[in-house]
Amino acid sequence: MKTLPKYILNKLTTSEKNKLQSLLDKHHKTGEKMVEVQAIASMAMRKETKEHPGQPWTAATQRKINQGFKYEMIAFKASDELKAYMEEMRKKY
Repeated sequence: MKTLPKYILNKLTTSEKNKLQSLLDKHHKTGEKMVEVQAIASMAMRKETKEHPGQPWTAATQRKINQGFKYEMIAFKASDELKAYMEEMRKKY
């Protein structure tokens, strides 16, 4: 993701810089968590497919898959918030 240009960053107030930094941190943390949870779900799916091909997912595996989608939505929401704020700052300055 592109960051704000330096001339815009220099014009930001302290509260705007803090908000930008918190949104960047949230975006980074949720992205890492999403990758971690989806990796766990992916491993569970592969293991179950290998052991029982053609069978529906067990409840435990389905929970992991659902949790992966949940964290994906959280990460996308954080990304959208960050993009919206950066666009707002570009228009403002």
